[in-house]
Amino acid sequence: QERGESEFRHYYLMLKLLVEYEKGTESPWYQWMNSLPRYYTNAASMTPFCCLCLPSLMRKLTVQERGYLQRLGVSSIKM
Repeated sequence: QERGESEFRHYYLMLKLLVEYEKGTESPWYQWMNSLPRYYTNAASMTPFCCLCLPSLMRKLTVQERGYLQRLGVSSIKM
């Protein structure tokens, strides 16, 4: 249950950011959000080949994060 609560908090934060982003210049967070990078990469978005090139611990963590990301996507669709 503790892991589920953590994922729920992350989902709520993501949802809050999307709502503020949709408000555009009307959001009190606009200046901060506008200062963020437009593109970045992370381990969860790596290709399977890139994952094979990682050291074993990093590969394990990457696969774990990718699993969280996929479950979050499936959960979002069901809601």
